[in-house]
Amino acid sequence: GPDGHTASLFPNAPTLEIRDRLVVPADPGHQPYVERITMTIPELKNCLAMIFMATGESKADAARRAFGEPPSPETPASLVRSALGETVAVLDREAGAQLQ
Repeated sequence: GPDGHTASLFPNAPTLEIRDRLVVPADPGHQPYVERITMTIPELKNCLAMIFMATGESKADAARRAFGEPPSPETPASLVRSALGETVAVLDREAGAQLQ
């Protein structure tokens, strides 16, 4: 998302720190306002391929923070990388505009 969230893991949320569970409830305080569950960061990292997709100018700043800066809880997408295989970002020209 434009705020750097991924998989219902939102910036600075307590769910970013959970290491001892596979799945947790996620904050429904973001659009769409529905109850959510998500995998924890360690479980997401336990994949052979992680693919991020983003389109549009509204995602450019988040893409820069996720893929062009050090990992930070302010940008959850920057914390999630495959520990077992590849991580790939598929961005259109607008979403990737702030990356070199």
